[in-house]
Amino acid sequence: MKVLTALLVEKLWSPDLRVQRTLSYVIRTERPKSTTLVKEIQQAVWSVNASVPVANLRSLTDIMSASMAQTSFALIMLGIAGGVVAGVALGHDDYPDPLGLDAPLINQPCQARKALLLLATADGPSGLGYALATYPDGRYLEVAKSCDTAWRDVGAPGRTYAAYLGPMTVGTACRQQMTGEHVGDRVTKLTAGEPELVLCLCYVGYLDAPTLRPGQTMSDDEIVYLRAMQQVLTSMGRRPDIPRTNEYDEKTFVEIRQFQQDTGHGHDGVVDQQTWQSLQNRGCGSA
Repeated sequence: MKVLTALLVEKLWSPDLRVQRTLSYVIRTERPKSTTLVKEIQQAVWSVNASVPVANLRSLTDIMSASMAQTSFALIMLGIAGGVVAGVALGHDDYPDPLGLDAPLINQPCQARKALLLLATADGPSGLGYALATYPDGRYLEVAKSCDTAWRDVGAPGRTYAAYLGPMTVGTACRQQMTGEHVGDRVTKLTAGEPELVLCLCYVGYLDAPTLRPGQTMSDDEIVYLRAMQQVLTSMGRRPDIPRTNEYDEKTFVEIRQFQQDTGHGHDGVVDQQTWQSLQNRGCGSA
């Protein structure tokens, strides 16, 4: 039984021998959960060589958890061999992984009242690797073989693949997206012919929104709301469809102050609960 246990463990974690050249770096940081940090690392690497994939980013906690999982499984198998009653639930989804990302490729058809939280879009593995390494339950799909819905902002280039979480309800997806953990991520409905990505500001309560002031230093949680505000301004025709910013700049200040004047809420540019409520009332009619 000891030999059988060893073989089971070996077959589970040790596939056929292969040689793969990789380069690993260790970075000490106080921002291990920051999405903006990851993008800074990617930009630094790709500024030197744009063809080098940046994937499989893991924290020390992730590495320790994976190591403990192997140890726990071996102990369970030894317990069974010794006659100890134990239950082991092993499940594996037999889906393809053509990009070698250690995540399943599962294309998504159109589904009523369902949505996906989009983590990344790309034409190859280098643009998806970190997102899928960060979220063990993440998947990816081929856009051309999935629901004919909005996979990108209007005017942005189309991509071949998308990494995502879900499917889930639109409300659940937006509540996840409107957190600092998901700066830059978007939500799409699995509805055929949907023209635009979801305005998630329209699916959360304005009482939970932070107060934003021109020139303030933004946390990741505040950046998410800043970008959501800019997206609603664009949908109302008050802002050109330009890349979202990470700071409450002069351009955004002018747009918000004009909106406040038009809705009779003063014009100091401070986005408080009253302004958030007005943005939702005026900008979320068809969301």
